[in-house]
Amino acid sequence: MPASEYKKYYLVSRPHFNEKIRVWLPYASVTSAGAGREFYYHQFKELNSTFDTEEQALSFGFIVARAWVDEQL
Repeated sequence: MPASEYKKYYLVSRPHFNEKIRVWLPYASVTSAGAGREFYYHQFKELNSTFDTEEQALSFGFIVARAWVDEQL
């Protein structure tokens, strides 16, 4: 599962392939937990974007997650 840390948040991007429409759909989540910090979890499932490759969907998931973190700070 591809993951990265960004500004004290843990980002996960897990695209999945939709067999019915034959496209990759992005999915991302943002988690924050640790010493002195409350647990926080936010997920992005309905991003209304489709991609031809897994790599494109994976990258888009991380872009959306980082943008959300930037808006929250």
